[in-house]
Amino acid sequence: MNKLSLIATHLPRLLLLLDLDNNNLVGPIPPSLARFRSGGIEGSLLSEVWFQENMLSGTIPAAMADLKKLANFYVDGNKLTGKVPRDLCSETLNADFFSNIPADAQRDLCDSVACPVN
Repeated sequence: MNKLSLIATHLPRLLLLLDLDNNNLVGPIPPSLARFRSGGIEGSLLSEVWFQENMLSGTIPAAMADLKKLANFYVDGNKLTGKVPRDLCSETLNADFFSNIPADAQRDLCDSVACPVN
């Protein structure tokens, strides 16, 4: 079990921001981060997840899309591979990246999540 898995199992349900930038975290992002129970209540109020500049590997779990309030998800500067789960991609995710782009411009909604394509 990596450090991030241990953190995910002990998150308080009312946590809104998880900022773990530059913490030398290694291994995959655990799906349990998005799917935990607390006091019989399922789900999370997490709206911001910051994992920049670690050594996370593997793919972004599709379970991250279960975070219905997620507005910011930053994972650049890791060793992640694969494609960003389509269900995670939305117009509101990391919207600050696109503040200067016209609303009618076509774009891939997954572009706001930094992860290599291959």
